Amino acid sequence: MKTSHDPASSLSCVIIDDEPANHKILKSHIGQIPWLMLSGSCFDAVQGMEIIENKNPDIVFLDINMPEINGLELLDMRPALGSSVIITSAFEKFAIQGYDYDVISFLPKPVTYTGFVKAVTKATKRKGRLLTPAPVAPGKQTASGLQISEDALGSLPAFDQQRLWIKSEKKLQCIFYKNISFITGEQNYVRIYLNDRSVLRTRATLSELAPNLPPHFIRTHRSYIVNRYQISSIEGNTIELYNQLRVTITKDERNEIIQRLAFG
Repeated sequence: MKTSHDPASSLSCVIIDDEPANHKILKSHIGQIPWLMLSGSCFDAVQGMEIIENKNPDIVFLDINMPEINGLELLDMRPALGSSVIITSAFEKFAIQGYDYDVISFLPKPVTYTGFVKAVTKATKRKGRLLTPAPVAPGKQTASGLQISEDALGSLPAFDQQRLWIKSEKKLQCIFYKNISFITGEQNYVRIYLNDRSVLRTRATLSELAPNLPPHFIRTHRSYIVNRYQISSIEGNTIELYNQLRVTITKDERNEIIQRLAFG
C-alpha cells in the first residue's frame, strides 16, 4: 500500500497517452511510490497542454503516437517541457529523437516497474530532490522464483517485455511469451495453452490481452490469439502448431490473417 508523504516533497505527475492500457500500468507504478503524486491524465496532446498549463507537473509521461498532435510535435511547441518528460512508446526509434529535446528518459511499452523506477529516480536527480524510490512491495514467489508486488494484484493480467503475469488456480503465474502456443477466450475468461500442452485459465478477455501482447501474437479468430512462432503448418482454415494442437482462422479474413502470420 502507498504510505502518506509530505506533498511539498512529492513529485507531481501527468500521463498523456492515447492507450488506456498504458494509463492503467503507469497509475499502478505511480501508486507504489510514496513520493509520486498523480496530478492528471488525458488521452491526447491537446488536453495534455491544458493540464500542463494548469498543473505545472514535475514529470510528464508522454506517448508519441497520438491523434491530432503527436508527442514530438507537443515538444516542438513547448521545448522547455522536455526537461520534465519521460517518453513512453512502443517504438524505440523515438528514443533518439526524444533526447534532442533533453527528455529525462525513454521507457519502452509495456512499461516495466524496474524501468519505471530507474526513470523516476533519474527525474529526482534532475529536479534536485533527494528522494529514494520505494522498493517493490513484498510479493508472492512463483515456482520460477520470480516475484510480483502484492499491490499489483489488482491490475492483473500484467505485462512486461518478456512475460505475462496472471492469477490462475489461486496462484500467481509468470509465463514467458515464448512458452505460449495460443490463447482462447470464453466469455470473461481466457485459456492460455503452453508449448507443453498444459493449460492455464485466468479471468480476462481476449480484447484486454490482445493490445498488450508482443506483435508476433496474431488474432486469427474472435476466439483465438496465436503465437506465430509456434505455427507448424496451415491447411485450409486450420492452423497446426508444433505441439500438434489446432486452431481456426476466420474464413472471411483468411488471406489477410495468413499474410500477417507469415510476415508479421
